[in-house]
Amino acid sequence: MRLKDHVVCLSACLPVCLSVRPSVCLSVCLSVCLSVCLSVCLLSCQCTSHCSHISISFILSVSFISTFSRRCCQNEELPKGCECFGIAFNDFKNTGLRRPQCPENVGLTFWLYQDLENSGTQIKVGDLSTFDPSLQTRVLGHGLLESKENWELKLKDALLNREKMNVIAVDYKDGVDGYEYFQSVANARTLGAMIGRLLQDLHESAGASTDTFHLIGHSLGAHIMGSAGVEFRRLTGANVGRITGLDPGGLGFKQFKDSVYLDKTDGDFVDIIHTNAEEVSRGGFGFPKSVGSADFYVNGGIDQPGCPTRPSNLLYFNDLAKVFCSHRRSVTLFINSVNDCQFQADGDDGCVMGFDASPVCQGDLRVTTTSEEPFC
Repeated sequence: MRLKDHVVCLSACLPVCLSVRPSVCLSVCLSVCLSVCLSVCLLSCQCTSHCSHISISFILSVSFISTFSRRCCQNEELPKGCECFGIAFNDFKNTGLRRPQCPENVGLTFWLYQDLENSGTQIKVGDLSTFDPSLQTRVLGHGLLESKENWELKLKDALLNREKMNVIAVDYKDGVDGYEYFQSVANARTLGAMIGRLLQDLHESAGASTDTFHLIGHSLGAHIMGSAGVEFRRLTGANVGRITGLDPGGLGFKQFKDSVYLDKTDGDFVDIIHTNAEEVSRGGFGFPKSVGSADFYVNGGIDQPGCPTRPSNLLYFNDLAKVFCSHRRSVTLFINSVNDCQFQADGDDGCVMGFDASPVCQGDLRVTTTSEEPFC
């Protein structure tokens, strides 16, 4: 078989592959096509040495794909100072071919608070400041188009008003600015790796127990916290104590494998509050299936009282508060649960949703709220 015949073989296979699986990311499709083509062409060769051209072409093609479908970053804020993120030969095909950006591009900062009078101290790996390992530690992560100013500081105040603890507000607004949604989805892995690395330092250097770690994330931030939990387990062999997902985002996650989104394996106890669990095309922004140790469906889990019903909420494109009203209700409910509200699970007197949720809560649970603040 001559070189031009190899080219003909590849040219014939590729269009077929693309037509059969157009939804598969191009890099994966190419690698599969090349593998099939190589097998077909080898079978048609009179002698294996004649197939050296296509073998070399296949290796070079895979090498090319690998290079341009992964990004390696060197930064002390990453595990072991270096991390490579691939999007082709693994489960992470949910990024629209966007590769995760490196730490210097996502602008992540950690702010430690321990009392209401404290204005916050910036910490980082190797510089943990006044972190107290004897206290419970809660790590807060925001969603798309947000920063720590949106709700993290309000939740921080509620938490510290309730008891003394370490509250770490994570700000990464540059990494999830929303102008390229799937770039933000890709960056969830970088952000999760950086948070996981900090948690490793808090555990191994500062001496904090793993069961004192409680990660709380809203929307895209829920998946970032899930990624942090996975990274922490990879680095230490242990789970964080708890992860709370506040209406985890659905777009770019729900149709993929559980390795890309928050699920019950990411921590010892993973509780999910669903307030807008519906497809984006139908006006929903949450995750429309159960993924936690306990999944709380509030008022049915899709539309919340006092909010525009879907899909009419999409008509308020000039008022994001109305568009995301049901989606953001999960944050309000959790903050109120820290204060005075008890959100009892319907038909289960021993289980409450929110701050006081515990492993006694398991499976799918229903919660009914009132229609006005504080909704309890």
